[in-house]
Amino acid sequence: MKKKLSKKAKRRIVIFSLIGVVAVYFVVSSRVKASQPMMVMTTNAQIGDIDQVLTTSGTVESEQTKTYYSPVGASIMAVNAELGDEIHSGDVLVAYDVADLETAKQQAEYRTQAAVNNYLGTAEQNKQSGGKYEEASTNLDILEQQIAAQRELVKQMKDVLLNKTNEMKNKYSKKDVELQKKLQTEQANLSSAETGEAREQINWRIRNIQSEITQNSYDLAMVDQNLELRQMQYEIDDAEEVLRKYEEKQTEMKSQKNGNEASQSSKYNAASLNANANESKLSQQIAEENLETAQNGVVAQFDGIVTAISAKEGALATEGMELLEVQSNKEVCVKIEVTKYDLEKVKIGQKADLTIAGNAYEGEISKIYHMATKNAAGSSIVQALIHIKNPDDGIFLGIEAKVRLYTAASKQAILIPNEVINADMNGDFVYVVEEGVVVRKDITTGITSDLYTEVLSGLSTEDQIVLDSSSVTEGMNVVQMPQNVEEQPEE
Repeated sequence: MKKKLSKKAKRRIVIFSLIGVVAVYFVVSSRVKASQPMMVMTTNAQIGDIDQVLTTSGTVESEQTKTYYSPVGASIMAVNAELGDEIHSGDVLVAYDVADLETAKQQAEYRTQAAVNNYLGTAEQNKQSGGKYEEASTNLDILEQQIAAQRELVKQMKDVLLNKTNEMKNKYSKKDVELQKKLQTEQANLSSAETGEAREQINWRIRNIQSEITQNSYDLAMVDQNLELRQMQYEIDDAEEVLRKYEEKQTEMKSQKNGNEASQSSKYNAASLNANANESKLSQQIAEENLETAQNGVVAQFDGIVTAISAKEGALATEGMELLEVQSNKEVCVKIEVTKYDLEKVKIGQKADLTIAGNAYEGEISKIYHMATKNAAGSSIVQALIHIKNPDDGIFLGIEAKVRLYTAASKQAILIPNEVINADMNGDFVYVVEEGVVVRKDITTGITSDLYTEVLSGLSTEDQIVLDSSSVTEGMNVVQMPQNVEEQPEE
């Protein structure tokens, strides 16, 4: 007779049975799941154009720098630029006080006159001693030079007088134009005046202006009687009198030479005096050139920015002293630092896109330095210059520029996304799906952009490339899900 099971025993049997069923379910489920192929996303290689771009930054610099030195020794009257100022070709950067140079020029003229007079006096002594022929010959050489110099002096004095006269006349003429305009304005106001009081005030101003016009016309007519101009004319008259005497002396010496061709005099003394006179004339010429140079001042030779100033108003500038430095803001470049890893990619003539202070510019590699230096991090770098082809007023020297340098390009190349490429000891490779199986394909790559890499060999556009290779291995069975690509990749 069978024994009846207790309720406790029956409960245990039910529990163990349920546990067994669950265990069997998980074992069977895991085996079924393991036998199913994994689903992977794939893509095709594409045909397109690719640019290899080196992205970096640099500093805007000038390609044309000039340091201006003082051409003369003189006091600086004005410095017409400050550090950082933009200046233009033809601007007077430094002006000189020419008073001392004018004095030096006048002293040189006196020395020349004295040398010539000394020669003439000695020649007179030779004449008295019987050396009339040599005296006349030598005198004629000196007189010819002196007459030419005196004529030039008279011409210069007349030019100064003319310029001064015109300056005065222009001043009064300009004032007359201004007064006539004021008169026309007041006359127009008179016609529109609404009250008798207003018309009376306007008529009073008109009478004053007419009086000024009359006085100005009188002043203009009396310019030639100006005391300063008359004094200048007296000096011209004196200079012309000197010239007349030289010319009379020249006529006399020609007559003396013709009448005493057989005579001889001291050649050595005459030659020495002639040399002294010529030396004095050379000193005078230098003094005149120095004065003219100082009057012109230091003039900018090109547009640019003042980057250094050592000139100070009121200071005495010695000849050759450094005054200021100007860097062009029209001929500009960006200086970049190239690492040893990128150096082989950078070549003269490569194009670049530049961004400076938010503005876009075109550039081109114009120079690569052939000496490495250390950057702030201590790494070896080579500097290169990118010429800015289209500079404008948005260019500021010394600021940072963003650079996209196009180091290589390939047309109609086989392109794949960068993320599908794997690498090991044997080189670069990708995983492709062939008949539901993951297969490794070794590839040779070319240039690389931010998104794509050129494939030179090992792959065709028909191959289905696994996009995410982190979860697959060679030989694995998979089910591919192709990614549709309708357009050529864009950089």
